[in-house]
Amino acid sequence: MSSRSNTTGGSFTLLGNFGFAALGIAFNVASFFKNLYFLFFLTNVIFLDPITAGTIISISFVWDAVNDPMIGFFVANRKFKNGERMRPYAIHFGPFLMITLVLMFTNFNILQSAKYWGALILSLIYSVFMTFMGLSLQSAALVTNDSYKRLSLNTFFTAGNTLGSYIGTVLCLPLMRMFDALDTSGNISDGNKIFLVAVIFASIGIICIIFFHFTTKENIKPAGKERVSVKKALASLMSQRLHTRNLLFLLFFNTIIYLMLNSMLYFTTYVMRSTGLSTQFMSAFTISGMIGIFFIKTLHKKLGRRNTMLCVPLIIVAGKIWFLFNPYSIGAVYVSMITAGLMNPFAAAIVSTNRNDIVDIIEWKQGVRLDSIVSTFDSLMYKMVSSLIPIVLSFTLQHFRYDAAIAEQPSEVVSALIFFMGIPHVALCLLMLAATAKFPIEEEMEKMRAEKRKDAIG
Repeated sequence: MSSRSNTTGGSFTLLGNFGFAALGIAFNVASFFKNLYFLFFLTNVIFLDPITAGTIISISFVWDAVNDPMIGFFVANRKFKNGERMRPYAIHFGPFLMITLVLMFTNFNILQSAKYWGALILSLIYSVFMTFMGLSLQSAALVTNDSYKRLSLNTFFTAGNTLGSYIGTVLCLPLMRMFDALDTSGNISDGNKIFLVAVIFASIGIICIIFFHFTTKENIKPAGKERVSVKKALASLMSQRLHTRNLLFLLFFNTIIYLMLNSMLYFTTYVMRSTGLSTQFMSAFTISGMIGIFFIKTLHKKLGRRNTMLCVPLIIVAGKIWFLFNPYSIGAVYVSMITAGLMNPFAAAIVSTNRNDIVDIIEWKQGVRLDSIVSTFDSLMYKMVSSLIPIVLSFTLQHFRYDAAIAEQPSEVVSALIFFMGIPHVALCLLMLAATAKFPIEEEMEKMRAEKRKDAIG
């Protein structure tokens, strides 16, 4: 190979596992709450039309496409005074992320045009803070260089992610009910109270970020002094097919999840005729995810990395069959949500561990360490999905004459919401299978370890 690995050292503590779980809670409390409710807030609380709301999210996406890679390259050649490279970004930017989240869900008493500009500017600021916050997620690669220990860290992080998604989605409506913001049918009657929910969630996020900061530490220190140029970084990434396939798997899986989450409030309100059902469905999604966490290591040990990845789309498709034939059945929706929720932690933990190992493989083959760049490319993929799905949904609703002021929507709106909850998921699962069919990461890692052992003996 062109270069030996530059990394040295690597250990971690049990408390560090819980630190990564706390980071997962903070990250998903913010991201799931924002991704699930922000479009609804724009159209149903400050009463922007779907096209205008979609424009805000479209501009945010374009901003991400430019902003994320720039941040990745900026961070690649920098480190903090204590020698760490990734982990401290959470404490430096996370609290500001949470404050911005609160402001995004504040219905300011200003002109309607000013509300548009305020929502847009806050959305762009949120995006920058989220990118820096996301850098800390990749720091598992700098805590330990053992793949199984990384899987442990990423499993705990996924557990926190799952709990964070529960807080950010399922608990919103019960808190709204506590603040007398729901009517007797379980539908939102006072959307302004969502601000109070945002304050609670932001407070939880800040506490978790502080806990993460004081319970974790980077142990892997790149020994080389070489600066990473943009040209070399891109060439190294593009030459690594494992990175491309991991990105595609992440893209297709996240699209399934965000299609489901962004459609859920509209689906339960206008297809199932009760917004309150979204809490029950999301509870099923989250609880099944919590159960799935306990089987990640066992399944990974028995089946291996690639076969575990293959299980994800197969089980999601199996859970979708009943819904495809009877989308009005509450039972069919539950089965669909449970199977997707069960696979969510598997996909998250495996993709994160792949990402950590791919950084090592690139360093082994190319002689450069690209933690921040790999992280921001993954962040861009995540935010691309979370931005594009609301755009597609909002433009579709507008096309079919959606009107937030009426309870009975046109039949075309109902059909579109059913479609978003079903057929695309199956197509995306087939693409996931294609991306995973040739994914020799375990073989590559074994080659790398063998060469390192040989070099150590030599």
